Amino acid sequence: MLAVYKKELKGFFNGMMGYVFCAFLLVVAGVLTMDYCLGPEPTNTFEYIYGNMPIVYIIIIPILAMNTIAGEMRNKTDQMLYTSPVSITKIVMGKYLAMCTVLFIPLAITAIYPFILTTYGNIAIWTCLASMFSFFLLGCSLIAVCMFVSSLTESQILSAVISFGVLFLLYTASSLQYYIGRTELSSAAFFCAVAAIFGFVVRKVTRSIGTGIGFAAILIAGVAFMYFKMPETLCDAATKLVGLFAAFTKIENFIGGIFDLNIIVYYLSIILFFNYLCVQSIDKRRWS
Repeated sequence: MLAVYKKELKGFFNGMMGYVFCAFLLVVAGVLTMDYCLGPEPTNTFEYIYGNMPIVYIIIIPILAMNTIAGEMRNKTDQMLYTSPVSITKIVMGKYLAMCTVLFIPLAITAIYPFILTTYGNIAIWTCLASMFSFFLLGCSLIAVCMFVSSLTESQILSAVISFGVLFLLYTASSLQYYIGRTELSSAAFFCAVAAIFGFVVRKVTRSIGTGIGFAAILIAGVAFMYFKMPETLCDAATKLVGLFAAFTKIENFIGGIFDLNIIVYYLSIILFFNYLCVQSIDKRRWS
């Protein structure tokens, strides 16, 4: 795993990708710091810059992750992964940790900012560091999502476009939940659509059309059973589910000065789940 990690990290900084990624995040952080803390009406709320920066993840993380697996398949170097003595899990984790390191570098630099700003006024250092930590965890969870998407296609562009769409939906989930009907019928229709999407993902991961269709059919049958036998359980269920996927808003507690362990578990669960799916996707491709 260490060899894969070093290779991937070196690859990011042998080219321009790593430098551009770090520079872009630092520029955004610098502009927001100037606006919040050094502008015409300066404040001591440096932690708020981490609340305004997540939107940039929608653009930069799909670009960072698009080449991770899709590039290997496009260049036919994925065959080396399949025949490597290193397990698929270690390869995936090496690639994943390399991307997390690229993300950590500019954030570690921004962690110095609040200490510098203390010379101009009182800054809540621990709140700033906790906010940076939650922002980093958010980024790590989104990297896991995008790396899984990259494992589903050989096209780097398609991987980036799909990842952008997925992250955009996660970003707008907190708003979308208010536009979804709260009736039993609207919730049932929403869950059927989600079941179809899960069926497609299962089909891509297992490389089996029958398995994907069967999985979706079982979920849809379960939704139909609940709709006809226990309709009250579907009330507001869709809005609650969409709210659960609002990953971008979870960092608000940290920015408000609340160190929430539930949110840490939430992000770690996303990381583990999508890394597991990525391993399964690559492993199934090996035997297909």
